[in-house]
Amino acid sequence: MKTYEIINPSDAYTFQAPDLQVAALTIFLLSTSFGAKCVSHPGDDEDVPIFLFGGADSWWEATFPDISMEKAVEMRARDVADALSSTLYGLVEARDDFQALTGPISDKQALQDMRIKWNDERRTSLNDISKAAYATAEAVRQKFSI
Repeated sequence: MKTYEIINPSDAYTFQAPDLQVAALTIFLLSTSFGAKCVSHPGDDEDVPIFLFGGADSWWEATFPDISMEKAVEMRARDVADALSSTLYGLVEARDDFQALTGPISDKQALQDMRIKWNDERRTSLNDISKAAYATAEAVRQKFSI
């Protein structure tokens, strides 16, 4: 699993995805005005650019010429929902701290509740990226019955 930092003008957040395709879908479902920097594998060309003024479709087609975004979301819905659900406040070090605290917890709902509390207690911006990510993850799960 690769760790990505969400590039945005407010608080720092990270998420985890298995590859660039899922990372791109994750970002595009949140906002094309965000980007993602792969911080666990620097130099692997795994970053998702910011598209403030368009261009996301062209980048997708050049990067993944064999599959449309819509088909990719459908085929990778579980991975995308899991990536969105992994969104966590802070940089990689904060993610490491959170994982050290929650490592032995296997109850998915308890872990998600702890993520929400972690994010809410630390967030300084009115822009609640984690809340949007969790709501989008739930929408993906419902749409694709996963």
